[in-house]
Amino acid sequence: LAIFSMALSNVMLINVKGEMNQAMKNLIEMALFAAKQMQVLKKKPIIFFVLRDMIDDDKQKRREMSERIRQELNHIAELSGVSFEDLLDNRELDSYILMVSPF
Repeated sequence: LAIFSMALSNVMLINVKGEMNQAMKNLIEMALFAAKQMQVLKKKPIIFFVLRDMIDDDKQKRREMSERIRQELNHIAELSGVSFEDLLDNRELDSYILMVSPF
């Protein structure tokens, strides 16, 4: 389903709780590898990470969090043998959206 979504989407939203867990990393790694091998991406979908349950809107913390996720994505792409930027359109800090906790 992840590869299918990537192939058909112009925009992808990935909902994470501040950082990516191992299951999310494995899913993205497998999807990137398969998308590259199958050559199903005709266009690069724009990717947004929704950082949910965030309490603090401090720009420095947001920048640190986005940098940590970016490093993880680059590591995942290396493991998959692909370049993240070749497959998905990542828009630096604009790719990270904070969603505050309702409580």
